[in-house]
Amino acid sequence: MRAVSHFEAKLLRILYTILGRSPIAQVYRWFEETNSPPPCLSRDTIELIKQALSKGATSLLAEAGGWKKERFLRNEDISDGRLWERTPPQELGMSFSPATIDFLVWLTAENTKTNSWPYQRKLTTGDKLLNYLAFRTINETGLVENWSKQSWAKKNGLIALAFPNQFAHPKLAVDPHFDEWVMGVGGCVVECFQQELARYWIDMEQKKAHITSPAHMRQLGAAQQLVLDRFLSAAKAADRTDLCRFLLDAARQLLPSSAGPQQWARALKVGKLRISERTEVYRNASIFLESLDQLEQWQQKASTVGYFDEGYAASQLWLSTWEEFNADEHVRKSRQIREDLAPF
Repeated sequence: MRAVSHFEAKLLRILYTILGRSPIAQVYRWFEETNSPPPCLSRDTIELIKQALSKGATSLLAEAGGWKKERFLRNEDISDGRLWERTPPQELGMSFSPATIDFLVWLTAENTKTNSWPYQRKLTTGDKLLNYLAFRTINETGLVENWSKQSWAKKNGLIALAFPNQFAHPKLAVDPHFDEWVMGVGGCVVECFQQELARYWIDMEQKKAHITSPAHMRQLGAAQQLVLDRFLSAAKAADRTDLCRFLLDAARQLLPSSAGPQQWARALKVGKLRISERTEVYRNASIFLESLDQLEQWQQKASTVGYFDEGYAASQLWLSTWEEFNADEHVRKSRQIREDLAPF
């Protein structure tokens, strides 16, 4: 039987919550408390953290989407199956550095609603995954405002990809890095979170119907555009367009035949704005819809790639994904909505 201190017990409960094993309501108040950490964590606590991360992260990724039999790219070829069937075991290893311990200590010791995590060293993909899971856990709480101001959150591409709305403020210049999320084990993580990412983008787009402030809509659109531009560029450069299928999934659910412009601008108060200003606001409201144009360009280019051309497998997978989601119809619908939004 392992023995841990009161502080260490709190830290472990917070970790289990981040890994989705207990509700945040049970530990939320601890995020706003200040506690004195011990000089170092006990060996038993370190072992329990290792066990929680090795089993919890694996289980979480499997439950998120790794269990599904899907098709993704591997070494320029299409691979079928569950995550562990389409990926050699040695390529699924994920390391956590001392930064993870430091982050957990910060969560337990500091009032995270007002204080920042000052860690400055290079973070591993494992560290950044834990940062994402923690941010996801507090996303709809009063903590998110302070967390969004911090460098580790603004630079984490996975956080930005899921929650660009949390950086929709002129003082929260998000600076996401995506290279590690479109290759290697980071790419595998994004594969697992396809359905989750689609769900977050659907929620963001649906909530635009209730935004009244043109300034807020501009800021949200600017944050979304920056994130999408960088992610799509990184995915294209790495020949991993397959990692963008969540956008097609979101489009399929957001753009039924009954969808109309009111879904994106129903509550906007633009009566006092000039025509040029209204045009800008409506464009910012439809950044997600506009992004489908770039995905269509990929589809058109993919249709010209021959069997012996470089990138043939990636092109074929994108073409089949495009057809699977009936994307031609959704692109047409998105253009119709953007035309109807034009204030003329």
